[in-house]
Amino acid sequence: MTVGSRGERSAVGEIFSIVPLEVWADKRLTLKQIRVLGVLFSFQNDGSRVVCPSRAQIAERCGMSVCHVSTATTGLEQLGWLRKEGNGGRCESATYTLMAPHLAEGD
Repeated sequence: MTVGSRGERSAVGEIFSIVPLEVWADKRLTLKQIRVLGVLFSFQNDGSRVVCPSRAQIAERCGMSVCHVSTATTGLEQLGWLRKEGNGGRCESATYTLMAPHLAEGD
């Protein structure tokens, strides 16, 4: 296998994530939200902004509980970083559309 930039496994099994610079500039984000957002970006394939990992998969990649993942994704949705669709947690994964909100200068 080759080294991938969008969640693909490399020869040593590493997973990578490309995160927009706006994430680091958004002072509204908590550390848990940054971790979950970075993990969500790691599930991207072919440049698609839509990802469908389960909460358990997200929790495993970022080393957090499923409950904290749910809280973080709700906060990220309120801040405009993603849109959740579906009933994740009911034997199906939610669909997350990743977005980068326009940040006001000086935020």
